[in-house]
Amino acid sequence: MAEQEEIQQLEARLNELRVAYEKYFAGVEKIEPARLRDEVQRMVRRVGTFYIGNTGLKFKRDTIIAQFNTLSQHWNRILKQIEDGTYQRDIFKMRLKDRERGGSSLPPAPRGTSQPTPVPGQADKGGGPTPSGKTAPAGPPEKSAPKERGEFDSVYRSLVATKKRLGEPTDNISYNALEWSLKKESDAIKKKFKASRVDFTVEVKDGKPVIKAVPVK
Repeated sequence: MAEQEEIQQLEARLNELRVAYEKYFAGVEKIEPARLRDEVQRMVRRVGTFYIGNTGLKFKRDTIIAQFNTLSQHWNRILKQIEDGTYQRDIFKMRLKDRERGGSSLPPAPRGTSQPTPVPGQADKGGGPTPSGKTAPAGPPEKSAPKERGEFDSVYRSLVATKKRLGEPTDNISYNALEWSLKKESDAIKKKFKASRVDFTVEVKDGKPVIKAVPVK
């Protein structure tokens, strides 16, 4: 399928562009990969016009486009910082070294956050000194609340589990992109078949996970 090949090419070029920008921001490369970015932008526009009947392939296409848009905003923000003289390269050097060692990239710190300032005389949770000078025992780790998702949470979990079972990477799956794609698909199917709802299931076809849509009257 020509569309599938072009989507795979776009995914590969986007990964190449991501690495190129990390090297540029880290100071390894001296020239911004603007020509490669223009090429990827053209590919995104072309792939975005494809009519794709396969729900799984459509989801992959939409996920790649969403990743490109998110990365573009991130790159533009850093380029503005460089232009204004407010950019610090340390985090990108750490991320690049981590990638070269084969580890996962360090996650970016959330914008607008900082380390909490301890209250004078109050023991911290990591075994800090108390007012008496003794070290307080570290408390149990706080459990983060599970992230709430929408109506397609079961499809998302099933897709992730299936990809893991097949040995495929799952870090590129975005719930927001999946939800957007399935809602769009659901609305189209409801209108076409006059269905009251659309059920989505994850199946394996030719060794690949596929999302199957079933209209329900």
